[in-house]
Amino acid sequence: MNINQIKYFVSVVELGSFSKAAQSQFLTVQGMSKAISDLEREVKTPLLVRKARGVAPTAFGLIFFEQARLVLDTFQELEELSASHNQAIASENPLTIIVSSPTFLSAKRAARCLEQYFKKQLGLETFVSFGSSATCYKALADGTVNAMVVFGTIEAEHLSSTFIGKVPVGAMVLKNHPLAKQAETTLSEVMSYPLGLSLAFEGFNTSLEEDFRKRNLPTDFIRMQPRLKDTLSFFKNKGVTLVPYIPAIGDLLPKSVVLPFNEPDVPTVPLYLAHSKQHEDENYLKLRNLVAPKLSE
Repeated sequence: MNINQIKYFVSVVELGSFSKAAQSQFLTVQGMSKAISDLEREVKTPLLVRKARGVAPTAFGLIFFEQARLVLDTFQELEELSASHNQAIASENPLTIIVSSPTFLSAKRAARCLEQYFKKQLGLETFVSFGSSATCYKALADGTVNAMVVFGTIEAEHLSSTFIGKVPVGAMVLKNHPLAKQAETTLSEVMSYPLGLSLAFEGFNTSLEEDFRKRNLPTDFIRMQPRLKDTLSFFKNKGVTLVPYIPAIGDLLPKSVVLPFNEPDVPTVPLYLAHSKQHEDENYLKLRNLVAPKLSE
């Protein structure tokens, strides 16, 4: 199985036709059909139902498509991250920012919006990427980025951080989850389902656990490995995961929704801007002076 097979399969499902998919991928129809047949042979089960007019995914094909879409999005983000890094190297004195956040569907759009905003406000060529906590800390330590944005606490002696605000927490569920029909939810409602947190984002988790302890609520969250298979399995068992609630960034996962909490005191996590004490520079100071007052108002 290779990334091209994944790309072709996603294209066929989204367009509902071998011919349209082949055209979009600059292949012959025969080439597209062979690629899908090879993929089905590898997974040892049919993924598509051939109809008189087009094709449709089988039951397993639909499940496979959901995961394939995420894999493809992640692969494209890796390509874009590499391209952005190379552009940053080629640019003279750019501002580089990494955000500690799980991969999500609209990450590319969010990064471009942030880049345009900071370029306009600071007059600096700006490059924004996303990564796990470990990836972010390493990037700062290596000096490959000027700044890191973190949801939750920061525990690293080699970093200096500035508190820039608080972000409300929301509950993410699949759209077929019983809670998904509601416009908002409560802590008591979500705690009747499995509650999960990703092991890749310990700062966020630590802050959330502190919030729950202050409310005298249990903190026996299910700690999920940052693997797509585990995440989807958790959600399909009616799991709920707690995430920063930022409607502007759009959907985080396919067929998911993030519900705000209807609480007198909505759960929140702190938001920090951090940099390496060894690599503080003028670009970071400009960013801090711009962002801190605006986000803490």
